Amino acid sequence: MLSVLVLTSMLATQSADIDTAAGDSPAFPFVAPELLFSQPFSAMEIDSKPLVALNQGVVRGQGPGAVYDEDPVQANLGNKQFLGPPPMQHASQWNPMAPVWPGTPLIDPNGLGAPFASVPGLNGPRPFQYGWTRKLNVGYLSKEKTNSAGGGAAGDFGVFEVNSEIRYTAPLPTLWIASFAPQFNLRNWNGPVSPDLPADVYRFGLDLQLITPTVGPFTAELGFNPSLNTDFNQSPGSDAWNWDGRGAINVTVNPQTMVVLGALFWDRVDDRVLPYGGVVFKPNEYFEIRALFPRSEVSIGLGTPWGIPQWLYVNGEYHVEAYEIGGGGGRQIQLQDWRAMLGIRSDSCGVESFLEGGWVFDRQVKFSTGGGNFDIASGFIARFGIKF
Repeated sequence: MLSVLVLTSMLATQSADIDTAAGDSPAFPFVAPELLFSQPFSAMEIDSKPLVALNQGVVRGQGPGAVYDEDPVQANLGNKQFLGPPPMQHASQWNPMAPVWPGTPLIDPNGLGAPFASVPGLNGPRPFQYGWTRKLNVGYLSKEKTNSAGGGAAGDFGVFEVNSEIRYTAPLPTLWIASFAPQFNLRNWNGPVSPDLPADVYRFGLDLQLITPTVGPFTAELGFNPSLNTDFNQSPGSDAWNWDGRGAINVTVNPQTMVVLGALFWDRVDDRVLPYGGVVFKPNEYFEIRALFPRSEVSIGLGTPWGIPQWLYVNGEYHVEAYEIGGGGGRQIQLQDWRAMLGIRSDSCGVESFLEGGWVFDRQVKFSTGGGNFDIASGFIARFGIKF
């Protein structure tokens, strides 16, 4: 509820985009909105939340997190855009105003469906919101002591962060689903005394994502996310560029279970290829387990206190980011950690929000050259974000 109250003033500017008569004010139970920017440099933040159509017995999920992470059909209908009207439009069970392809098994269990075509608004296993969506969040990591084996680190280190994204999603002429998203991230570093780090670093990224049509139980996704990461104390060199990628196949095993098999590549000081997937289990519309890597989550619906649908969740994730810093040629710095969070998500009038807090631990800082690696003590982390 707190996160929704904070958004009250912002909603006034979006009122023109919201048509409650068209179903923009959602009724519970329905699918929890996706978490925003839990992993700013991986797919965990991009269109991540899987859905289940219980009356049809179909698990609907789009990748293990894809996006950071990783869209409710009912959100922000005024901004939906479709490239060409589908023939013989009729209402969907999730949104009476959303045009869909006729005969798809996700809508009509007795229909023939369109196994080699995407569905506007319902591509394969999950819905898509076409047009533009906007995300913004801020985070705080408490100042904690630094230490290193050689004794080169001194003082405390804290972080204030801002993450933003504007994403456009549309069907291609082949009826696949494509999206692109300019991204901006800011890190304000407070400390340490030694080594001397820049006060601010910046990331400018462009996430590109392609989702295939569903064939039987299978759907595939591919993603590419190049980014410029620097403190701008020098002309950016090769170490300022990160070239991240991901790919996965989603397999619907049974009406409550989906398996995701894939891999991702993170271009950091230590380049790494990691598993990207796991198992999604949703026995009903109130409870969901996402046993995935690099981010897992368990969520439960709280109902509609004060008329606002809300979800309580706990999650854990592996997080790595890197920047080129310093003048005179510079060097690359890598920060990695593990995070465990408890939070609440809300969805009201087409705007999703979350407020969460938890613990960040096993924090390591590594440089590409010159040594000086150090650790940071475990500490508190808090974040607040919106999507509209």
